[in-house]
Amino acid sequence: MRPLLRMRDVAACGALYGLAAVPLLGVISLFVGDHHDRRMFPGVVGLAAAFIAVVGTLLELFFW
Repeated sequence: MRPLLRMRDVAACGALYGLAAVPLLGVISLFVGDHHDRRMFPGVVGLAAAFIAVVGTLLELFFW
C-alpha cells in the first residue's frame, strides 16, 4: 500500500504542470488570427483553468 501524497509534493507537481503550460499557450496563441480573439484567448484559458482547478480540488478533497 502506498502512503498518501504530501501536500508539498502535490503543490510542486501542480506548479510544474503550470509552468509547462505557459510555453504551450504561447505557441498556441501564435495561431490565433484575429486581434480581438488574441486578446480574449488568455482570459478564456485562465477562466477554464480556474474552473478545472476548483473542480479538481473539490474532487481531490472528496477522495482524500
